[in-house]
Amino acid sequence: FATYDGTNNGEGALGTDIYKSINHIDFNWGNLFLYNMNKNLDIWGGLVFTHLPSPKETFKGQPLGFGGVRNALNDREVAHFGARIGLSDKLDLRPSLLLQFQSKSREANIGTLVEYNLKGAPDNFTLFGGVYDRIGDAFIVTAGGQYKAFRLGLSYDLNTSQLNAASNGKGGFEISLIWVGLMGVTHYPPPIMNCPRM
Repeated sequence: FATYDGTNNGEGALGTDIYKSINHIDFNWGNLFLYNMNKNLDIWGGLVFTHLPSPKETFKGQPLGFGGVRNALNDREVAHFGARIGLSDKLDLRPSLLLQFQSKSREANIGTLVEYNLKGAPDNFTLFGGVYDRIGDAFIVTAGGQYKAFRLGLSYDLNTSQLNAASNGKGGFEISLIWVGLMGVTHYPPPIMNCPRM
């Protein structure tokens, strides 16, 4: 659902209520393949497709059905790959690669996390830290911890592209809180395997 307000965005006020909102159906599809090679090595990969019907949207000109401009929301494809490499009972290395494509835009993120479990068991407290490169754009540092199903992280992006001149060398902070689990499961760990943490 998208709402249009032409009074403050430079596209011009359109004047009637028929122009105030646009609705469309949007379908997305994805899958994940996980292979557990042994207790010290898991590998996975996945594909995601968004905006599959390329829904039409317009915020300028007349609405659909009245001879207006028809803008398609371009589909986006995402591929991601990763692994968990057990270096010891308490220490894991998690390299990963993320690729995204939409119209003429491309993005690639590559990097790794290091996870250290304080007691050597998955339901105890785990610390993690890592570095990523959004190739051609930014360098990312992240750190945090996980207790049972709750994962709290802090990351910082530092521009390495020409955008660095506009940001004046200042990056951006992001805080994330993630619940890792299954709906309806009241105990931890659940009886079946979760999707791997990225």
